[in-house]
Amino acid sequence: MVNGKWINSKCVMTLLILSIPIFALLNIIVGSVAIPISEVFNILLHPDSYDPSDVNLLIVMNTRLPQTLTALACGAGLNR
Repeated sequence: MVNGKWINSKCVMTLLILSIPIFALLNIIVGSVAIPISEVFNILLHPDSYDPSDVNLLIVMNTRLPQTLTALACGAGLNR
């Protein structure tokens, strides 16, 4: 309840759905090695423009992106 009124469930669901991409991106950005958001976008959009031995490319493409996609798939699988 907020100010004596129940929060509209459609509003809550909309906010939750809109938060999924934000938290997925945060999952890719935040870690023991901080990767700037601009570099994450460049890696995701243009992976061929990076040297294959680039550390940030390896972290994003081999660790954080698969982890994020697995978490999204598992979360979607929890749906009835």
